[in-house]
Amino acid sequence: MIPKGELHSAHGRRRTELFNPGVSLTPGRGTCSWNITVSPGEFVKLTFWKFDGPCKKNYAEVVDTKTVLGKFCARTDENEQVVYSTGNNVLVKYSSLFSAYLEGFVATYETLKAIPARYACSIGGYDSVLKGLSGEFASFDYPFLYPNDASCTWKIEVPVGYVVQLTFHAFGLQQSQDCQADYIEIRHSEEDYDWRHKLIGRFCGFSLPGVIRSNYTYMHVDFVTDSSGRYPGFHASFKAVPDRE
Repeated sequence: MIPKGELHSAHGRRRTELFNPGVSLTPGRGTCSWNITVSPGEFVKLTFWKFDGPCKKNYAEVVDTKTVLGKFCARTDENEQVVYSTGNNVLVKYSSLFSAYLEGFVATYETLKAIPARYACSIGGYDSVLKGLSGEFASFDYPFLYPNDASCTWKIEVPVGYVVQLTFHAFGLQQSQDCQADYIEIRHSEEDYDWRHKLIGRFCGFSLPGVIRSNYTYMHVDFVTDSSGRYPGFHASFKAVPDRE
């Protein structure tokens, strides 16, 4: 996939003529917006690579057909942040309320024929909490290849009197000795804030794990990738089953 354009905030250097963000009257303060439209039937992948300045006063909001897809700003981990449209148009609204001069942000966009599943983890995504009687989740950008040097965590919580049953429907991770490269690690705990999560297992390779059942109300799933190789990833679902104990 080849980037079709690059966005910069009002005080950044433009590398294309696709947009004219303008210049704020007060250095470091102001607003800009970009309307990105691709061909009907295609989608937009927007990646924020860099933000400068405090999060509360320097951020970008992405809107898709009047629905806010997310609010993006500086992150302590400095990972890129990705958002996908649900149609062929997105609006990027940037606001800087900081009085000092800032470099703002840098972002790129790509045109895609398809987008990842809505339940897939995305780069720059935060830890996800899945509650209820059932749900599903997947690796980064599933069913596309997942990226290197990334991680994502899910905390699954079912009602009292139930335990978590986890089923993998697809599984394709890098194979390594003792799963030291790319892996999924699954733990369970009795209480929400119990940091002594008991290990159920660590998994990698292309063999589909069997159905996994916790002994407790909470299950924690960590997905970690290293710097080598990109693979299909996984798709899993959970459901609450009665605690027979």
